[in-house]
Amino acid sequence: MAQRQPAGRPQPSAAARKAVYLCHRCAGCDPSLSATERTGAGKRQRLARTGCRAAGTAASGGEVDGQAASGDRTFFTTGQGASMNAQLTEIMRLITNLIRTGIVSDVDREKWLCRVQVGDLETNWISWLTLRAGGARTWWCPSPGEQVVLLSMGGNLETAFALPAIYSNRFPPPSASVDASVTDYPDGGRFEYEPASGRWYVKGIKSMVIEAADNITLKTAELVVETDNMRINGKVAIAGGVTQQGGALSSNGIILDKHQHAGVKSGGDTSGGPL
Repeated sequence: MAQRQPAGRPQPSAAARKAVYLCHRCAGCDPSLSATERTGAGKRQRLARTGCRAAGTAASGGEVDGQAASGDRTFFTTGQGASMNAQLTEIMRLITNLIRTGIVSDVDREKWLCRVQVGDLETNWISWLTLRAGGARTWWCPSPGEQVVLLSMGGNLETAFALPAIYSNRFPPPSASVDASVTDYPDGGRFEYEPASGRWYVKGIKSMVIEAADNITLKTAELVVETDNMRINGKVAIAGGVTQQGGALSSNGIILDKHQHAGVKSGGDTSGGPL
């Protein structure tokens, strides 16, 4: 049912009835007000401050072209009897969805997508953000249970991206150091650099492979290798002295410090080969 206008008040135009103006500085013009009330000194001053030509025209009972006056002000056109509260509720919903937090519920590694649980809702398959994705690329897949930030363009969760990550009770930080860089892996591997001691610490890994097409150079005052066995597949050149102790030194099956020679003669003759 159409709302009755109080007696003595002129009827606003159809365009004015449809015009509802909203911004962060002015509550807008009420199409139910009379022309006098809509063009009062206070209203004119507010509209002048907002700089909205369309709202000013609507407030004075003129025609409205239905276009927004500027980028930070929204001009709503509603049908007769439509609720402005519904529009405001939708706006608030979109604003709330711009940035939210959630928990990764599933991961598709082949398509580099994940799903995120937000309260009682679960997103569709969405992308997660990575450090680099161009000529240089990085890969670090989020894990189920990991807490992330959802960034939704326009407040629409269907277009959201997941930004890893936020510490949680399930996955607390691996260190409380002021300056250290620490990465813990689910298999027990740990990479840690502590500036306070200047030490890079790697533990918990099963193997390490380093491939270089040309060369690898290690420069240090002392290199200590602790291992049960060491094997070098290739030629070895040593520029400097060699000290060996604590075991036999063998060359082609001959123990150098214990072998004997056959055909030994006194004088300047050459002995036979080693036994």
